[in-house]
Amino acid sequence: MFKIERITSGNLYDLLKQLEPFSLSFHHDADGVYSASIIMSIFKVTEVQCPPFNEYTTDVAVDLGYPFDQNYSGIVVDHHPDHPKDRKYKLFWDHVPTGVILYNELKDHLKKEDIWKVVGSATGDGQPEVVPDEIWESYPILLEERGVLGRGQYKVYTSAFPLFYFLSSGVNALCRLGFPLQALDIVNNAKSPLEVLDHQEVRDAVDQIRSEEDSIYRSKPLVETIKNRYIIIRFRTSSPAIRMSGFLASKISSNNPGKTIIAINEENGQVSLRGVLAKYVANKLSEKGFKAGGHPGYCGANVSPEEIDKFIDVIRGL
Repeated sequence: MFKIERITSGNLYDLLKQLEPFSLSFHHDADGVYSASIIMSIFKVTEVQCPPFNEYTTDVAVDLGYPFDQNYSGIVVDHHPDHPKDRKYKLFWDHVPTGVILYNELKDHLKKEDIWKVVGSATGDGQPEVVPDEIWESYPILLEERGVLGRGQYKVYTSAFPLFYFLSSGVNALCRLGFPLQALDIVNNAKSPLEVLDHQEVRDAVDQIRSEEDSIYRSKPLVETIKNRYIIIRFRTSSPAIRMSGFLASKISSNNPGKTIIAINEENGQVSLRGVLAKYVANKLSEKGFKAGGHPGYCGANVSPEEIDKFIDVIRGL
């Protein structure tokens, strides 16, 4: 099978050094936040934005896919597919999360006390296995575990998860609540990964997402299975600013192997697709005029609330 190779447009450090101070856009998730922080730890940045996917105009963009503006001529660091061959912008692209691309391009200029951010980026994109060996060796504490003490119906129990997992979950929680710039500020000011994990605003955000999840389940959202391959969930969050579709789609996908999950937030039109046919469905939706894209297994889309039924009709026809 044909595989796209790594794409570079020269020396990234030299290009950014010539451009600084510059404006920067990033994606509202852990990979985007940690990638932006990696850049800001090395270069002078005048302005930071967190625009919708593909809709950036800043000098530099990380983890945001290809630009809708065909005349965009800035610098893009990204791991999503579908970048055009004919482009005016300088692209640095690979199959690994954006933070890992940045590490590979800038590691000679990244301070050792900042390299843990690469773990947050890779974990946020579900690929902690691509973290370079030397980072694990520098921060072995991230492989230790943390959990809680609880009591079930019949016994007391403890839970345990690797610390590196919490690097992404906490930042993602803030992003889902609509505070990606706040998440970036916390990461930028952290002197160690534990300062992110233990930050009160991060912990509060995680608790709020759990409460939001419980509220969604109590509302018993509509679930529809189409052709025994697509599971569609229509739900509402307590506020349009809260982004829960990716969180729910990923959870449901893990329990439904072989199925493709489409989670639609009827409150804000945010859609997440997970599973074998996620990219296929996103491509077909895009052909029908809906904004949809992403990479294999993990895609997103946006639909206005009044067009949700039309959106689902496209999926019925696949």
